Formats: sequence, C-alpha cells, structure tokens
Amino acid sequence: MSLLAEQSDDSKLLQCWPWQVIDQEEDPFMLYKWRQRLEHALIGTSDNTTEELEESRTSWVETAVDKVVDNKMRCTLLYLEIFHVILKQYRKLDLPGAHVGYTLYSTWIGHPQTSTWLSTFTSAHDKLEITAYLVFLNDVSKTYDIAFEQGAMVHETASARKLLISHLQHFCTLWSYPYIAVVRRSFELVSRLLRSPIDKIKIAGVLERLLAWADRLNTHFTIDMFWECFETDRTEFYHQPIIQHDDITVDRECLKLAMQVFVASLCSLANYNQVDSSILVALGRILERIHGWREYMSDEQLLEAVLELHGGNDEDAINLQLDVLTIDNKLQRADEASSFKQCFQELIQVVSPNRLFLWFCERTGMDYSLLVDLLLSNETEFLRFLVEYLKHIEMDPDGFIYTCEKFVDGGVEKVMDMLSRLVLVLEAGGFPYNPRHLINRLNYILALIQARIENQ
Repeated sequence: MSLLAEQSDDSKLLQCWPWQVIDQEEDPFMLYKWRQRLEHALIGTSDNTTEELEESRTSWVETAVDKVVDNKMRCTLLYLEIFHVILKQYRKLDLPGAHVGYTLYSTWIGHPQTSTWLSTFTSAHDKLEITAYLVFLNDVSKTYDIAFEQGAMVHETASARKLLISHLQHFCTLWSYPYIAVVRRSFELVSRLLRSPIDKIKIAGVLERLLAWADRLNTHFTIDMFWECFETDRTEFYHQPIIQHDDITVDRECLKLAMQVFVASLCSLANYNQVDSSILVALGRILERIHGWREYMSDEQLLEAVLELHGGNDEDAINLQLDVLTIDNKLQRADEASSFKQCFQELIQVVSPNRLFLWFCERTGMDYSLLVDLLLSNETEFLRFLVEYLKHIEMDPDGFIYTCEKFVDGGVEKVMDMLSRLVLVLEAGGFPYNPRHLINRLNYILALIQARIENQ
C-alpha cells in the first residue's frame, strides 16, 4: 500500500505506473485499490487538469493497449475493466474530442495485433477475463454506433466495424461457453454487430450457429422449463441458469438475447431483394422449430412469452416492436412471388406489428398513461415507433381492426378510447418536443378507423 500512497499526483502515478508490481499482485483487495486510484487518475474530473496530466493519460492508455493486445501482462482483467470505465464515460459525455476515451478507441483499433488478439484471447484466459473482454467489445460497438450517428471519427468507425464483423463467427462460438455472463455478453455483441451493414454470407453463418444452439437447447429444454423462466423470482438480472450442461448454459436473459439475434438477422436480410438458397434453407429450419413450439402454446401464449421475456426492459420491448415493424415495411416492398418474402411473412406471422403492439397494450390494461411515460422518456425510441406504427395502420386499417377484435378484450373501441385519451394529454402540452405532428397523425387514424367501422 505504501507504493500506492506515495503517488498522490495523478500525472506522476501514470508516468510511474508499476506495471510489473501490479502484474504480480495476488491480493484482490490491493488490486481493487489500485484500480480505484487508476480510475481517478484517468477520468477523474478536476478544474485544474493540466497539459501534463492529459499527456500522461494519453501515454498510459497507449502503453496499456499495447501490453494488453500483445498479451504482455498476466493481470488482464484489471485493465479491461479500466477500458470499460473509460469508454462508458466517453459515451456519456457524447464523445468529446479531448478525452482519453478517443485515445483508447483509436489506439485499440489501429494496433497491428488487435485482430489476432480478438481471435486468440478466449482460448488463453478464464471466464472473468473473457467476460471483461466481451464487455469491452460491446463498449467499442456502442461507441462506434454513436460516432456513426454523429458522423464523427469516420475512419475509426469504419475500421472498428470491419474489425469486429470479421470475427463474428468466433463470437458466436461463445454461446456454448459454460459461464452465463459470457453467453449473455456474446449474444449481445452479435446482436449489435448484425445491425451494421453486413454481408449476407455472414448473416447466414450466424443463422447456422443459432440453429445449432437451438438444437442443443432442445435436447435439454422442456416446456415446463420455459414457463419456469417467468416465475417471480427470476428477472433479467438473475444469473442462476435454468440449464447448465457441458454444451449449453441458458437463463431467461439468454433466451431474450437469442431472439434479438434472430430478429436482427431478419432486419439485415430484409435489406436485400434476394437471398441465397442456403439462407432460405436456414430460415425454413428455424420456421420448423417455431412450428414445433406452437404445438405447446396458443398464439396468445406465444405473444405473452415474447413480451414477458422483454418485459423487464422498456427499451428492449420497444426495439423489438420497431424491428418487427421495420421488417414488415421492407416486406411490403418486396416481390410478392419471391420465396424470400413468403418465408419472412410466415416467420413474423405470429408476432406481426399489430399483434405485438396490441398485446403490449392489452397486457398493461390499455393504460394511456404508460404511452405518455414512454413518449416522455429519452431512454426508448417509442416516439419514432409510434409515428411509424400509425403509418402502418394507415396502410391496412382493416387488418388493424381485425387484430383488435381478435386479441383485445373490448375490441377496437377500447383501443380507440386509449388513443383518444393520449391525444388529450398531448394537446395539454408539457412535452420536451412539439407533439403537433403526432397529434395530427393520431386524429387522422382515429377518424380513419371510425369511418371503416361505420362502413362495415
């Protein structure tokens, strides 16, 4: 501790960082103290940050990346955790140019050994280090998503995407790792990468891996285990697996993330007018599995299960609906005769945009105040979804009415009442944006549906 106590100056601590001492440290408490001190030196805020400190931070990060990527240290976990903290703050501050996060991001991307490190790290490290490795890679993915939206760091962002996507198949192999945190984070990473522009062949590879994973799951998983996922003592943070075998480890969160990988694959494939026969075969095999599960549950139970898996996270639930709506919109523009379109339509038949949204509203009691909360939240894309969904209703109002009558207790009138109440709240004001466009769209849809009902 004396060595740690001696370095009260952040610049000096970074300049004289005891790499070898840390690498040989066995006491977890001491490592924790070193990490706390290092975290403060690297990203601690201060009114008197000097040029010397900024240079020390940059130099330290460049050295740390080199040592981690070149496998020059035994104590990898501490540094990967520090990398995570740096990138997390970097994103929170909206990617400022003068931040050590940029140094980390660009240095890691540009290191000549990064690609080799990505492919070999998991074979030489333990479960905690692999988890930290995947958390860091998800951080990189989140960072380049923000950079892409801002039009910033164009070269670095393109390089980061290309680098991670080139190792997509390797990340899929971690779905079979015997540690639940690794399985979760690898599913999350693949789902994120699938939302980048990606080649059809790579998507086909992911679908094949997903099929293999699903087949292993089916050898151990029963319908009773499936419903066990939704018991009150199990949440998305509950880490005790429902299944834990040598070839597969699964909990409720893994099922949700696997679904997100599948939906993200469909979103990416829907960008193409045609797909290879191998992809159609893979989709057909997935469709067979879905039909198999439908023997054990009604459409209502399947919808309930899908939304229940996402029920602990509003952002996930809204993103699922937005993804399905995006797929459906793209299918509307596809050739009616294409086997590609027919397969896709069958795949999303049960979880169509109307069914998902109406069941989402039904299970929350058609509570317009929940829609208000979601429209006020800056943590979801519900505003974007609702505007797009209202356009979807306009294209097929009869389909919307039919689904209301089939799935909503109280029919289309109950849904219209909820939307009418939402309009009143929007007109009262108090929103952080001008809701006039949304109000006009809602009023138009309400009038359209009413006219359709009167003409029936």
